[in-house]
Amino acid sequence: MSLTVNNYKAWCSVTVGSNGASVADAQTVCVPSGTVNLTATALTGFELGKAPWHDVTTSSGGSATLKVSGSSACAWVCCPFTGGAGCPTTDQCK
Repeated sequence: MSLTVNNYKAWCSVTVGSNGASVADAQTVCVPSGTVNLTATALTGFELGKAPWHDVTTSSGGSATLKVSGSSACAWVCCPFTGGAGCPTTDQCK
């Protein structure tokens, strides 16, 4: 199945499953059905914030899991400016 992970404005370094970390604003990877691990690290000048992950099954800081099934899925992450500002309130997967 196809999993798209949007990295808002590329403010994080994002790892999807066992793939290498990426600073791209979006990654689309082929993953098997089941649970996929996601991790994010804030880039210089940004922070993880309290809840950086969205549209995921579980999250804790920079780590999240997403239970995927069907043909496609999407999740997104935002690492705001230091101090917490800058992330959108609208769903970046819609």
